[in-house]
Amino acid sequence: LEKWVEPLGAHAWLTGDRYRTDFIEQAWRYLLQNHSHDSICGCSVDDVHEEMVVRYKKSMAISEELISRQIRHITSQIDTSGLQEKEIPVVVFNPLGWEATEMVTVQIDLDEHEAVDMSALMLTNSCGKAVAASFIDHGKVFTYDLPEDSFRIPKYVRRIQAEFCAEKLPALGYAAYVLKTGSSRATGTLLYEERYAENEFLKLDIHENGSLTVQVKKNGHIFRQLNMLEECGDIGNEYNFVMAQGGCRTTKDSTAEISIHACGSTYVVFKVSHQWMLPEQADTATGVRCEKCRRFVIDSYITLHEKSNRIDMTTEFDNQVQDHRIRALFPTELKSSVCYADGQLDVVEREIQPWSGWKNPSNCQRQ
Repeated sequence: LEKWVEPLGAHAWLTGDRYRTDFIEQAWRYLLQNHSHDSICGCSVDDVHEEMVVRYKKSMAISEELISRQIRHITSQIDTSGLQEKEIPVVVFNPLGWEATEMVTVQIDLDEHEAVDMSALMLTNSCGKAVAASFIDHGKVFTYDLPEDSFRIPKYVRRIQAEFCAEKLPALGYAAYVLKTGSSRATGTLLYEERYAENEFLKLDIHENGSLTVQVKKNGHIFRQLNMLEECGDIGNEYNFVMAQGGCRTTKDSTAEISIHACGSTYVVFKVSHQWMLPEQADTATGVRCEKCRRFVIDSYITLHEKSNRIDMTTEFDNQVQDHRIRALFPTELKSSVCYADGQLDVVEREIQPWSGWKNPSNCQRQ
């Protein structure tokens, strides 16, 4: 709503579209109804959270439709008369108040019977310069148009996905590209192997236990043992963590299953999988975890893009175990006695060591 709907709505209004205040306010209303204290922090009954999911979906559905209509209106004002036959315009928007360079993923829908030579596809910027891009053919896909004055129109399309780096996108503006076929296709500069990747900003190594070592080329700083996993029993409540007996286990001495999950000329995605046998639950009265165990799988997807100064990570698991806590550890090697936490219109300095009146028996945060 803040980053896309309102900026694009203002842009579309400036070019003659109607500003849809009623829909925008309704989307905000659904969102803000989820912000009450005991709802948003997750300490209410299940019925409360099930209703929150519905409100989030309603807010998202309104927002996505508004964005789609706003983009269609704005792009209809762009002059594409200079394009040749079968050249397709691709427009990338930047809703931020400053210039941005970002990796973007774009889906292009063609006629379902369109013959496409994927090896000859290329992307150029508005100056005609070839841009390095990765392409994926999703084949025949079902979708539909949603006109304002009639029921939806179902159809099948041939869907192509392009991923590329959109450089120096103007603040609150857009940049135009052209998808076409040709022989001067640009190649990416990203380097990668089975457990290694490197671009102009970062070097990434994945070790046998699944942890990462990342070197920042700009200053040479090296971060080690990133994304190491830690698991322990938790017999506390919705407010406080209290460690169960038995301590913690980590992936430090484990052997992870590591593979390249997906790749292209502009990106690589590594998959790191860990398997544990974890106690199914703990006795909250005695603090003892039960002997019956359940298989627990954790998958991490680690992505490095060309011309990106960050590593993107997603961790997934199906939690069928009770009374426990899992953390992904990212040691910084910083030495400090205080930390800074954000608050309402404030930044608060806090001591890392708890004050003497702190009664929780578990003081196991990493120092």
